[in-house]
Amino acid sequence: MGCDTMDQEAAMCDTIAKIHQEGGVFFAKNSDRHPKEAQVLERASGSLDSPLEPTLEKYGLQFAALRRAHRTLAHPYRALISRPSWIWGAEMGVNEQGVAIGNEAVFTREKPKADGLLGMDILRLALHNSATATAGVDLILSLLDEWGQGGDGSFIGTLTYSNSFIIADRSELYILETAGTHWAVKRMVEHASISNAYCLTTDFDRSDEESGGGDFSRRWADRFMEFFSKGRFRQATTSSLLSEAEPSWMGMRDILLHNRGSAAKMDRSMASIAIDARFPKPTRTTASMVVEYPQGQVIAWCCPAPLPLYHPFVPMLIKGKSDPQAHQQALRRQRLTGALLKAAPEEREAAFRSARKLEARFEARLRPLVGSQEPEKFTVANTRCQNEAESRERNLAKALSLR
Repeated sequence: MGCDTMDQEAAMCDTIAKIHQEGGVFFAKNSDRHPKEAQVLERASGSLDSPLEPTLEKYGLQFAALRRAHRTLAHPYRALISRPSWIWGAEMGVNEQGVAIGNEAVFTREKPKADGLLGMDILRLALHNSATATAGVDLILSLLDEWGQGGDGSFIGTLTYSNSFIIADRSELYILETAGTHWAVKRMVEHASISNAYCLTTDFDRSDEESGGGDFSRRWADRFMEFFSKGRFRQATTSSLLSEAEPSWMGMRDILLHNRGSAAKMDRSMASIAIDARFPKPTRTTASMVVEYPQGQVIAWCCPAPLPLYHPFVPMLIKGKSDPQAHQQALRRQRLTGALLKAAPEEREAAFRSARKLEARFEARLRPLVGSQEPEKFTVANTRCQNEAESRERNLAKALSLR
């Protein structure tokens, strides 16, 4: 049967993608997690060496399953990932081949497998082992078939779920929805939007044998949990916004920033896309990412701080060294957002304006260098953007008397 909502940590996320004939595919996601959970932005290999902080006992069974699955794969590709600090797997990411994946918790009547793979671990395994979006779909299906999915994905409380994925690359885009070992997949030709509710009905391209010929959502969904997650409402919102969105990374960003209130006074319901909800359980947008593919490049515009309304999306390249201070930086950004939420409304509005102004500066600096015959100039400009974003964080912390 479905999950026991009394012990659930809320898990509200939104993943979207759009295909444009001239600009290729744009991919974007908000990761919504418990406000106390730190999310780490990390350039990572496929090794199991990512530091897990804190160590949570309940992840032990899933990490053991991960070890078994990990040994069967080669992990040839590095990836830029955003992950909860205590989990090896990722909420979202893009690899050096340009494969981008985001997942959503979806709630099913199927009982989770106690020693199955966590959805975020499945996602990261796919990133490190897939050269195309099609290969990513096939790898996820093979992992489900071999190991199953399950485990507790919450930082505080309990949360068991199945997973919905958007898998994209420079030219292709798929929705893959799962319910235990059952699945359905559809290639999208215009745009895709998933949230915390099933969206595939009878219009999928292929499925497992038991799900074939029927309505996938109607057969497997736990409607009670879908109601509390507001997933259907948010999926309808992002789908509508996608149909009208400018085909650019900024157009995708604007959808991720969508809140029914304002920067000065956010709507705190689960119906917004940039979310800071209190009921039925605390949940907050803890990290965000937009991926674009201009002229063969892969650029990830990342907001590694909670609540992207108040912080800029910063351009990141896949190649580069991992930051050994990534977890400490995530904790500092948590505190900075917490201070902003306690600040005066006009200070939050000012933070919103300064973040958008900085993004416009980054865009103006980098766009003329896309496709340049001197890629080192792009790298230097990109590093300058990151330095300016870090300087803004320090100045904002000082202005808020945060040490």
